[in-house]
Parts: sequence; C-alpha cells; structure tokens
Amino acid sequence: MGKQQKRYHLYTYLMQQMGNNLRSSGNPYKPDFVENKFRDFFERVDKIIHIINMYTENFAKGNKEAASTRICIDAIRNPYEALYFKDKYKSFHLMAISTDDVDRRVRLKHLNEEELENLDSIEYARKLKKPEEVFYHQNIQGCLEVADIHVYNKNIDNGKYHDLTKQLIKYIALMLHPGLVTPTHLERCMQLAYNAKYNSGCLSRQVGAVVTREDFSIQSIGWNDVPKGQVSCNLRDISSFCVNKDKESFSSFEIEDSKFNNIMETLNTQMSGKASGRCKSFCFKDVYNGMQNDKNQVYTRSLHAEENAFLQISKYGGTEVKNGYLFTTASPCELCAKKAYQLGIKNIYYIDPYPGISQKHILTFGKDNNPQMKLFYGAIGNAYLDFYETRIPAKDELEMLTNISVKDIAKGNKKDPKIEYEDLIYHSVAVEFRFVKGRSVVQNSRTVNFKMKKPIEIIPKKIVWTGSTYNGTKLVDADDGITMEEKKGDMPYTYNIIIDKKLWGNDEIHYKTITNAKDEKRIMEPYLAHMVKNKTKELELILVTPKGIVKNVRKVIYADLSMETKIEDKKIYTCVKTKSEDVLTYTFKPSVVNVNYTYAIEWEFEK
Repeated sequence: MGKQQKRYHLYTYLMQQMGNNLRSSGNPYKPDFVENKFRDFFERVDKIIHIINMYTENFAKGNKEAASTRICIDAIRNPYEALYFKDKYKSFHLMAISTDDVDRRVRLKHLNEEELENLDSIEYARKLKKPEEVFYHQNIQGCLEVADIHVYNKNIDNGKYHDLTKQLIKYIALMLHPGLVTPTHLERCMQLAYNAKYNSGCLSRQVGAVVTREDFSIQSIGWNDVPKGQVSCNLRDISSFCVNKDKESFSSFEIEDSKFNNIMETLNTQMSGKASGRCKSFCFKDVYNGMQNDKNQVYTRSLHAEENAFLQISKYGGTEVKNGYLFTTASPCELCAKKAYQLGIKNIYYIDPYPGISQKHILTFGKDNNPQMKLFYGAIGNAYLDFYETRIPAKDELEMLTNISVKDIAKGNKKDPKIEYEDLIYHSVAVEFRFVKGRSVVQNSRTVNFKMKKPIEIIPKKIVWTGSTYNGTKLVDADDGITMEEKKGDMPYTYNIIIDKKLWGNDEIHYKTITNAKDEKRIMEPYLAHMVKNKTKELELILVTPKGIVKNVRKVIYADLSMETKIEDKKIYTCVKTKSEDVLTYTFKPSVVNVNYTYAIEWEFEK
C-alpha cells in the first residue's frame, strides 16, 4: 500500500480493491487481469437473475395472483458492467443517485481532505496505468455517462426524503406503465444534449450541449468537435498521414514539422498489424503535449460542446439568451463557464461534474446574476424512450380495461352490461392467425366453447388490428341461438356475440368467428395476443405461415392486460408441418391460464 493509500479509510480501501480484483480476475485476492475471467462478475449476477426468474416462473404456475419479479443490482461501479446488462436485458436501466459536491463532502466529513482525495482518485480515476483497466477499475464518471436515470439526493435536515421518494416512485411507475406522464422540460432539453453528443468525433469523450431561453425553447445545439469543414479526429488515420499527408485531413504544421513526422512514423511502425482493421486515429493534443512535455489543453483541435452551442447562436443571426439555460452532459470547464457568465445564462444543468475550478473560480465570482449550477435529474437515453412512449393509445387502453366507450356514451348509445370475470367459464379458446397470401391477405379465427354462470344477453368483443386494412368479422359456425352484431368504427374494432335466452342453462355453448384483414403496407405489429378476462380452462394460440415470412417465433406471457409486465419469453423451437411442406404451424398452449394475463405468440418478419 502506497504512502497516500495508508491514510485511506482502511475498510473502504479494502472493499474497493477487492471489487477491482473481482472484476479483473474473478478472485477478490488476485489483482492480475485475466482475459477470460474478468466477465465472471457479470456471469455470476446473470446466473442469479436466471435462478430468480426460474423460481418466479415455477411459482406462477400454481399461483394465479403471482407477481413478476423485479431485480435491483446495487452499487455498479464500472460502466462496462452496466453496458453488459443493457445489451442483454432490454428492460435494464442504470440509475445514478447523485448529489452536489458540497453536500457530498458534508456527508464524508469523517474523512480528512487527503483521504477524500484518495477516495476520488479511485472512484473517479482520470488516468489509468494499463488500457485493460477500463474493464475492471472503478469509474464513477463512466457510469454517469451511460446512466439513463438520474436521481438527485439532495441534503436534508428533517430526515424525510420526500423529493428522493417522489423521484423513485415516478420512475418505478413509468417502468411498470410507460406513458403515464410526459417528460419534464429538463428531461426534454437534456435528452437533446444527450443525443447531440453522439455527433462528436472526439477520441476521449463525447459531450453534448443545448442552449435555451427562459421558457425552455431551444436556441442552439452543440457537441465537442473540430470546426466545421475540418476532418474529425476519429477519421484521421496515422497510416494515411504517413503515406499521403493530404492537406484536406492534416494541418500545415503536422505535414511540415519534422519532429511531429518522426513521432507519427514511429507510431505507425509500432501499431502495424495490431489495430485489427480499425482506423488508427490519434489525438493531436496528446502528441503535441508529449513533444513539449506539457499538459496544456489549448492544443486540442475541438471546440467544446458548450462553446459550439454558443457560437451557433452568433453564427446564424443571434438570439437573446440572457436569463436562459445551458444544458450540458458534462459541467463546463473554466473557458466555457466564462462564456456562459458573459451571455447571462441563469442556470447550468449538468450530469457529470468537470474536475476543475470553474464553479469556485468563475461561476461564484461576483454578487449578482451568477449562473447557478444545477445537478440534472430525470430520465434520458433509452429510459427516456422507454418511459414516455405509450404502448397503446391511452383512450384505447382505458376503453379496453373499463369496457366503456366514451364516444358511445356521448352519443347516448346503450351501455353493454358489465360481465365480471367469474360470470363466464371458457372450456376452451383457440385463436388461429394465418397468413393466407403472404402478408397481403391474413385471416384470424376464434373458436370458443363456454358456459354462463348467470344469464347474459350480449358478450362484447374487441379486435386490435395494426395492419393496413380491416375487412370485418363474421360468425361462421355457432349453436342455434347465437348471432353476431358487428359495430362500425375505428380501432379497436368491436362486435357483439348475442345469446338467445334458450341457451342460458346449457353446459356448453359454441361459436366460431373469422376476421379478414390485409397488411399490404407491411406495417402490422408482429404478434398474436389473447387477453384473459374470464376464467379459461384451455387456451391455444396458433400461427400458420408460409416459409420465409417470419423468424424468431416465441411464446410470451405478460402478467397484465396491457402487455407491459413480461414474465416469460421463450422460443418455440418446434413446429408442426402441414401437408404442404411450405407451410409451418406454430402452437402455444399454456399449461395454466391466469385471469388478467395476456398470452402471445411474437415473431420477427423476414426482410
């Protein structure tokens, strides 16, 4: 342990070191990097998730009220841990719980300044000794950059974390039901800055920025990159420099300076055959600072994101931004902080703190109209899209859940009698979806056998068809006394099964309907789903398709009627071949059918 680390809080140091060792070698006591072992941590957590899901699945088979399991992985410290789970699980979101640096230091007051600096040197490592350390060393800054939910845990005196609780409740609710609310102004603006950063060709870090007026109207967007017309750093290749030295890609200094040329030749020779076909890009600032034995930031080729956004306003005619806001994915450096101050920016919203003195030295200087640093909180990135995109239009969802049509009530139409889940018992339901002529002609049949536990005159039915054309539903087979009435209107399409009184005492009533539709515009959602609203003993979903139309066919179970809480998603590996070898039939017959669940066959379309 080095001299500085001896002053460390021992427990914290040991836990951090053992965490790094686990990531690097799979062993808490071995620090050496083992290439085929550093994924052990990911795989161990993945196995635990699999065990929990298996338990939930088995528990649900015998319990109609079984809830799905939601898993929280605490204390992720390396961004590649988060990226692994993001790639593997669509519903994974990385939540960063942050606070202002002043409040953070108050909470760590048991540490002296030296211990605090050592803690930061581990958690916010700026320079790593070995390239492979990026995969296992703690990197809080990297985690902040890939986090898509940011929660602000501000300091309080009363012990009641109302603001923190409200934030957590909001995002958990949006995980369970996207589209409940719309994004805040802060989320909308920071999402634009977050998207803008991907335009950056910087080799070190991508940053995005947005400038708004006081009403949050967007005035400009910027990202860190070279001036317009110059070639970005990520596209400039060392080998191309050594061979061509073209003036479109490289500056006169780079082409003419002999010392710079010698360094580039050395780099090209040492990298030869090791880049695996990648562009051997280089950072001019690193090369020049190495030549000068310096650390000066002025030699960077790129404009900073905030600087770029400010200049866009001036370049294209100017607009007043006094008392406006700056949104940036990383807090501004000293140079950009001065520009924000000069422009009269009121608030600077940021995600990742910049390791400089811009706040203490620039932004807090003076008494009046200082820009205020505001730690961003909200959902961005994938979480922004997942949380605020409604899966089903809200009015359609409400009508499906309540069985009440606002339009029909407004027209004065007679309301269909409400049927409770125990009023009908379905002995069997078979739903078949068939591609008759490719995707241009499709047909859906529904064969039902049921018993009534109380007299019912009308059973209302709904069809959600996402394809191009709906051609109606017909009753093609039924017991005497069963008729059908189709209602005209937009999706969801509706019809009524009308039951004659003479059938009320029967133990089993039978009918079959066929729906004809088209998807000539190839826009339909790739699934067949059945929502279980009444007790059902047997359910069978069938997909019949010619070869070459669908792929990756899966059986999926949702623990709700709005298809949000998925508890099972498995491939249907086998299919039954019909008499024609060119037609395939996929069948999903769940062993237990739960009320208020949705059962589906889902697939992907072949291109």
